[in-house]
Amino acid sequence: MKKITLLFAFIAVSFLTFSCSSDSSSDGPSQTGSTFTLNYNGTNIPINQITATKSENKLYVYGVAVDGQAFGIFFNKFGDLGWADSYSVESFDFIDQKSHYNFGSNFFNFEMVSLDEVNKRVKVNYSGRVYTDENDILSEYSEVSGTFDVVYIDVVPQIPGMGVSAKIAGSDWYETQIGYMNQFGSDYAENHHINDSAYKLVIVLNPSAISEGSFTFNSASDVNRVQLAKFNPDTMEYTFYNTVGNFNMTDISDVGNFDVHTGSFSFTATNPTNSADVIQVTDGYFKTVHL
Repeated sequence: MKKITLLFAFIAVSFLTFSCSSDSSSDGPSQTGSTFTLNYNGTNIPINQITATKSENKLYVYGVAVDGQAFGIFFNKFGDLGWADSYSVESFDFIDQKSHYNFGSNFFNFEMVSLDEVNKRVKVNYSGRVYTDENDILSEYSEVSGTFDVVYIDVVPQIPGMGVSAKIAGSDWYETQIGYMNQFGSDYAENHHINDSAYKLVIVLNPSAISEGSFTFNSASDVNRVQLAKFNPDTMEYTFYNTVGNFNMTDISDVGNFDVHTGSFSFTATNPTNSADVIQVTDGYFKTVHL
């Protein structure tokens, strides 16, 4: 049996809000000159408070209505959706809902129309469903749609440069979410890095015995390896590819209560049921935490 802990709080809160400082002189989070529209299950919800922050490559924008109903979207500067979430900042009776966790772009329409990093402004169109269970499209859902055109505040992360990126089949891929998984009774830890595409990258380490260095790996390797998985929306499951490649741990740093691991990787991935389905993963970079 495996245990999963999603690190949304670490990704979206710790470096975007509480553990960061702003380079803006704004008196508060709501930005003047910004607009935010929300249609929730066919009803237009007037938004009277808007908060927008950007930390390095990641942004979170949310709007709040007078009654406390809120809607937000987490995404990156490259136009990849992290998640959309609907919640209330005042009522515990309001059901929290999120966009589907895996292959988000297949289940939610997100368009970053423009990003102006000089004037700190971003415009987005969105529509789709948010679910009570983000892993189950048969769970209760709500229909949302709207747009926002907002001025954001730049914030400085507690740990700069965090994230995972690579070229998958020649296309740039950037992480927007992390899932943490460990085997009960085992020292091995897995970080599942996803974005809104069908692909995810899984980095497997032994945090208690990690060392700097270069390693070769294959699918039978216990640690110091990276795996590629591809989500199938027909079966709602991942196919985990067999991988052979190189893994380089270039730095291990103690930052507060975390050990931060930095390195690179490249590998060849082969579909275990179709040997003709081969994917090259190159230019891999990671700076992340394994718990």
